[in-house]
Formats: sequence, structure tokens, C-alpha cells
Amino acid sequence: MKSKVIYLLLVIFSSCKFPQLASPETMDLLFLLRLRDQTPDTRLTIIYNGKSYESGTVIDFGIKNAFSLNSFPVILKNTGKLPFTLYQTDGPPYTLETTSMGTFTIKADETVPATWPAGYEQKVTLTIIPDAEPKNLWNLNLKISSPTAVTFPFGFSLFSKGGTTGKIMFVSGASSIAADDGVLSYIVNTTSGTLSGKQQIQVGNGCTPARLAASYGNKFIYFTRSDAAPAYLKGVSVNSDGASFTTLTNSPFTSLVNISFLKGIPNTERLFYRIGDLYTTQTNSTTGDLSSFAGPFGFSCGGSIRFALSPKGDYVFSLPAVPTTNDTQVFRIGTDGSLTSTYLGGDSNPSNRLTLHAKSLTNDYLFSAPHTSLPGVNNLKVTSLLRRKVKSDGTLDSVDKDFPLTTEGAQYFHFEGHPNDKFFYLGGVISGTPDQGVIQIVKHDLESGELTPVYPSIKPTGALAVDSIRISPDGKILAAATTVSIGLCSSSLCIKNIHMYKIGADGGLTELGVTSIPSSGGSNFGIEWGAASN
Repeated sequence: MKSKVIYLLLVIFSSCKFPQLASPETMDLLFLLRLRDQTPDTRLTIIYNGKSYESGTVIDFGIKNAFSLNSFPVILKNTGKLPFTLYQTDGPPYTLETTSMGTFTIKADETVPATWPAGYEQKVTLTIIPDAEPKNLWNLNLKISSPTAVTFPFGFSLFSKGGTTGKIMFVSGASSIAADDGVLSYIVNTTSGTLSGKQQIQVGNGCTPARLAASYGNKFIYFTRSDAAPAYLKGVSVNSDGASFTTLTNSPFTSLVNISFLKGIPNTERLFYRIGDLYTTQTNSTTGDLSSFAGPFGFSCGGSIRFALSPKGDYVFSLPAVPTTNDTQVFRIGTDGSLTSTYLGGDSNPSNRLTLHAKSLTNDYLFSAPHTSLPGVNNLKVTSLLRRKVKSDGTLDSVDKDFPLTTEGAQYFHFEGHPNDKFFYLGGVISGTPDQGVIQIVKHDLESGELTPVYPSIKPTGALAVDSIRISPDGKILAAATTVSIGLCSSSLCIKNIHMYKIGADGGLTELGVTSIPSSGGSNFGIEWGAASN
């Protein structure tokens, strides 16, 4: 009986039709189809260097120099199943969060549509200027509004090298007090904003302050020797502790005599100097040696000539030797240090005669302080800042925008840009009884080139004039050298105050402290930060 039941069951099962198991190839296809089905309706992917990054990840851009300009081409791609529409507001469809004092901008390489179909790719360029902190991090939140409101977060990191907090400052002045005459060094307390530990590096002549210049990220400080004729060049190297220095002795500095202007060329290893004509020389990044001397370049100029260098180190802007109808001469700086004149001209409007320049790092604009009347070296009263574009061939367009300043009628001596290119600082004097030194903060929109003066301006206590402005290599502190009168400044002892200001994220200045330094009169009083690389 049992065997009959088993036989019956076998007959029944043998007559049933069961689905056959899929082959391995079919199972792979089914798996891929299931993965495709799991693609979200909305998804944004960033592609950089051929690699895809999903939201919530951090893209590492490696190591770059502090406050250097860097561009990164990336692709934003809709990798979801459905089209989406960007969040529509008066501003961009994203927010940016960071503690970096550096710069981060996004610029589309082509017109951006409001709606992105599935698979759409948008090419953009990220422009980044890292600050001096070792690690810079930006959190970018890209927003869409439909089919549902979604935010896609991405992180971007970049390690910075070469910028440190300045712990030492070099001061050049002239004084009837022998111990305060010449080139001095001070230790900077970056918390209290005061100077201490004075050392006399170079004895002065009691009359003419030495010229100062910083090179290679403020690692090397060069200065003219003024205690003997003919004056020649000397230098020091800031040690790794950032608070001490070593005298440079193995360079042919004695061949550089009677230098009347000295400046390190940004983002290069070269110095720019003037001995009647213009010259450049290369700096050895390890030893501070000078070599590869170039020039003269046929620019025999006289009088007090003002120079400005572009932050990229590709152009020098100067007032011509004889400023009649011409207000600006432009030289292109070659990789070999050569200078090629590309422009000698002036604006068609006589009231736009320009002498005091500052060049943007992130766009092609040159900003200038205009004359109020006929051109002249000492006629620097301004009512506006003017904008001109530096064209690719090194020539200048006419003024295309006027940015009015306050009616204070200040006379400005210095036009200093912050290394992150977001802010400019002008230093000068407001005429009155007594005169008042002034620092004018100006915000700079990197994409549009718009300038916005910030009021009220900064008026250092007791300052008759702001003679010099220098920003620390890490971009965190602004030092302003000011004149305080004691007796007749032109013939007697004066006091030069050095005010230290903390620079805020918005470019604002908060005073930290002030140090008094005896000096003779005159606006050639110079200051330079010294720093060692991180």
C-alpha cells in the first residue's frame, strides 16, 4: 500500500510544470535592472578629474600655496531619473559655509538652464584662494525646488602651505636717537597687538629711511643700506621659528647701489627695483641669493614715482616720468624678469588722472585713485575710486565705473589689497586742524568687480596721517604706521605709532594695540612682516 502511494505522488509531480531557474547571465541582467530601478528620482553628482562624487562627500583638491589663485574645472550632473529645477531666488541656488578667510567662487562656463533634464551636465569652474591655515574646508549646499525641494551638500578641502602668522616685524625709520635710527626688528604679540624686543639691524644716517621689501612669502627681507655712500642692498632670512632671523652674506648685494625703490614681485621669486631705471632680479628660495639680473628696461624716470604690482606677478603699473596727458604706464613681467612696456596713456577725462593703483587677483580690473585736477605726483586728493580693465595684450581700457567715496576729501598714500582679494584698504590723511589719519575699508565683489566703501572709516587715535599699511602673511592682522606730532615734525623728533588691527571675516578692523617708535618726520617710514613657511 505504501509503495502505491509513493508511486501516485511521483506521477502527480511529474505532470506539474515548474518555472525553470534563470541562467547566471539572466540573473546578472535582473540584478542590473533592479539597480537601475533603485536610481533616485533626484540626484546631483559632481565629476572632477574623471571621478564621480555623490552628495555628502568631500572632494580633496590637494596642497596649494597660501593665498594662491587656483581654478578647478568640474561638472555638475543630474544623475537622477527625473528632470529638476534649480532653486529660484535673487541670489545663486546654493549656500556656502566656511571658517576660511580664503575665497571660493563658482562660475558657469556656459548659460545655466533653469531646468536640468536627466543626464544633463553643467560645466563650471571653481576658483579658490586658500587662506594660511593648514586645512581649508568649504561646505557647498546646492538646492533644487522641484519635483521636490532637495538640498545636495558637498565638501571641498584644500591644504595650504607657505603662510604663517607673522611673529616678527621690520621697521625702517630715521631718528636723531642713534638706537632708533635705521632698520629695526621687533617681536609681534599677535594677541595684544604690541611690539617688543627691539634689535637694530642696520644703522641709519639720521635722515633717510631705508627701503624695505619682502620676498618669497616674507621669508626674506631686503633693505637698502643708508649709513654709507653709495647705499647698497642688505638682507635677512627669517628662521623657522618665525621670530628670529639670520643675516644674508653670500649674495652680490654690493652691486646694487643707490636703490630708490624696492619691491618683491607677488607669486614669483623675483625682486623689482629702481636705480634711475627699472630692473628685476631672481631670489633663491632656499638661500636668499640674488641672481639673473635683468634690465635696465629703458624707463629713465625722475622724481617720486609710484609703482603697483599685480597680485599674479604679471604686470607692473606706474606713473610715467613726465605725467602730462598720460597717467599710467604698464609693463608686462616676463618669466625671465624682463619688463615689456604695453601701455602708456591716460583716460580721456582729465579729472580721471590716476596715480595710486591696486590690481585685482581674481578678475581683470585695475582700481585707481584719481586726481581731482591736472596730473601731478603730489596731487592725490580723491573723491572716487575708478575702475579700468587690463586687457589681454596689457593695454588699459578707459574708466568704466566710478565708485564714490565719502566727502571727507582724504589724501591717500597707500592702496593695499587683502590677499584673499575680497577687501582693499586705503591709508592717508584728512586735512584739517589738526590733520587726521584715516584707513578706508573697501569691499570687493570678485565676480562683478564692484567696490563698496565701508563707513565709518577707521581713524587711529592721535594719528596725523597713515604713512604705511601692511597685512600679515596669514591675512589676519593689518599693521598701520602713523605719524604723531611732537613739536615741528619736519625738523624735530616725531613719534611713529604702529597700530595693529585684527581683520574680521567681513574685512572689518578691530584694534588690538599700538606701539610708539621715535622717528623723524616724513612718509617714507616703512614696515614689513617677516614669516616662515608652515
